[in-house]
Amino acid sequence: MIPKKSKYALTVTLLALSTACLATGCKKKHDKINLSGSQAAESTVQTAPVSTTATESESSSSITIEPGIENAQSQGTSAGGAATSLSLSVKTDTYQNGNVSIQYPVISDNSVKPEINDHLKDNALSILKAWEIDEAKDTLNITCKVLSATKNRITVRYDGNVMTDGGIHPTAIFYTNTISLSSGSDIGLSYLADPATLASYVLSDDCTFPETDAETAATAKTFLKEYDQSYYTALFQNADFPYQETFPECFSYEYEGSIYFSLPVAHALGDYILAVYTPENK
Repeated sequence: MIPKKSKYALTVTLLALSTACLATGCKKKHDKINLSGSQAAESTVQTAPVSTTATESESSSSITIEPGIENAQSQGTSAGGAATSLSLSVKTDTYQNGNVSIQYPVISDNSVKPEINDHLKDNALSILKAWEIDEAKDTLNITCKVLSATKNRITVRYDGNVMTDGGIHPTAIFYTNTISLSSGSDIGLSYLADPATLASYVLSDDCTFPETDAETAATAKTFLKEYDQSYYTALFQNADFPYQETFPECFSYEYEGSIYFSLPVAHALGDYILAVYTPENK
């Protein structure tokens, strides 16, 4: 995703289509990332004020939890070869206010501190403040998917789109959240992989995009190479929550030994593109 105020605004002239998109603007409203600083591991998340007219509805069904890397490594495998899961019980609630809808998980397990659920909700709803959403005029839809939930941590993926009042087109939104259930802290990309190593990977021909067709992937590779090693290293150092004044431009998660992370691109390429990196020592 491309921040409204970023000094790293994408000015690439690779394709006429991409250039035209950047010229018209995606009307994104979140602040630029501070690429010069490092994120604190346990800072308090600042969340958007909740409208008094908003309602929250609880889903009647539980979220389906897929076995993540922790399950695969520590819980062993079943006779059929699938990873067995000692997962937590998780349901989904929805923040609803007019055309604004944000789904977020709630862990219904007595062993988990209530503060963890508060933190999950705060991070999920922080998109309201980060994008300066006008809940009376803008349209925002965010759904969540729990990728892994064990006694150690929970990993959540958020997907959706926003159409701001007066905007030209909807903008795709992607963010994730991994929280340590013992400390209550957010786990960022720097914990999963070395930022400099990932930067080199993005600039190499080996970088792959699991949710993108071959044509878009080829164009994205050229697009991404307009930025250098230092840019991506700083981007990855500041990836993921906690949200501190500026919303991260990159989000990541680990699943079954591979690390997935988003990269900001032009609207013509989807607003963001998801890359996957599998360490050699998997």
